[in-house]
Amino acid sequence: MRIIVTLLIVISSCTGALAQTSNDLFDVNVLQEIRLDVKPTDWQAIQDNPASDAYYPADLHWRNITVGRVGIRQRGGSTRSGIKPSLHVDINRYEDQTFLGLKSFNLKNDVQDASMMKDRLVMEVYSRFGVPVQRHVSAKLYVNGDYYGVYGLIETVDKTFLQRVFAENDGYLYSYELAGLYHFEYLGPDAALYSPRFFSPQTHENKPQPGPLVAMIRTMNLASDADFPTAIAPYLDISLFMKQLAIEDFMAEMDGILTGMNNFDLYRFLNGISQLIPNDKDLSFGGPPSNLNRPQTPLLAGAARNVLIRRAFNVTAARNAYFNTIRSLSQITGTGGWLESEISRIYNQIRTAARDDPKKQCFTGAGTFTCTNVNFEDEVTANLQFARQRG
Repeated sequence: MRIIVTLLIVISSCTGALAQTSNDLFDVNVLQEIRLDVKPTDWQAIQDNPASDAYYPADLHWRNITVGRVGIRQRGGSTRSGIKPSLHVDINRYEDQTFLGLKSFNLKNDVQDASMMKDRLVMEVYSRFGVPVQRHVSAKLYVNGDYYGVYGLIETVDKTFLQRVFAENDGYLYSYELAGLYHFEYLGPDAALYSPRFFSPQTHENKPQPGPLVAMIRTMNLASDADFPTAIAPYLDISLFMKQLAIEDFMAEMDGILTGMNNFDLYRFLNGISQLIPNDKDLSFGGPPSNLNRPQTPLLAGAARNVLIRRAFNVTAARNAYFNTIRSLSQITGTGGWLESEISRIYNQIRTAARDDPKKQCFTGAGTFTCTNVNFEDEVTANLQFARQRG
């Protein structure tokens, strides 16, 4: 009888593990807990060398699931930290394995956002408006048993993501790289002027075929006004692009299409049409605290310098897509609106963990300093003010 009971417990445990999916990991109603066991000298190397992309092995623990020998490394740009490292977790770096069907995910330190919720909130807005984006939830991270604070737990834009959101993944995925100011200008026929310089191949790395990308940008610049709507259609859905732009603009993103360009991926479908995939929106809500009037951040600042935006505004359907989306976005703001309620819900979910976070860091552009609970609470208050007044 004792053997039977033991077997039932084991079977029940295994069934629970098998039943869990990536939807459980990215459940917005749960503050997740991720634990990593890393060789102490390897973890010290990660902290001591934040600019390094070197991988180190670690064991990953989530609920009742353990995945051995995943690869971890620092990730990010100016926000890399030796105190609270952002991490890329590569599940199959050393072993042929997945975790809940995922090959990787990211753990973001949110040092550009003292409220630790802006990126997540904006991704929820995109999803609410039907734009495919990474899943993003909040998580507590422990490394070798030590609490490293609240992190953004973020889905990787890779072939697994593409299959989930687009039901295909054999097209061409590019990550946009901030390699200088660029606004879709036509730089000439040499593909190397565009890729990998600005558009870094993430699939088909050995045969990236940037020719259609160059042709799209050439069309953006050289098609006549009369021909532009039909000429660009085989390359890009400009109404969808303007809808995405409206969301970014309304949410007062300080480091995106309008300002860089920056922070997006581009996927070219098998049918040849490309779509932008927004990411990294922790400088939304009007950016850092130095912007003292964030709810009144103007729309379309710098739009005229972007070739695609400038051309798209001359197309009635695309222009209407922008303004109709702005009107719809205004309906989620105001006192008692969805955005205010969602900020409050996330705040209540992460508040204790964020206040207990011993590694809180704030990055202002000029440097990084230790965040306090006052910084956290003040930034949440600023988010709420934005939600109430933006519309």
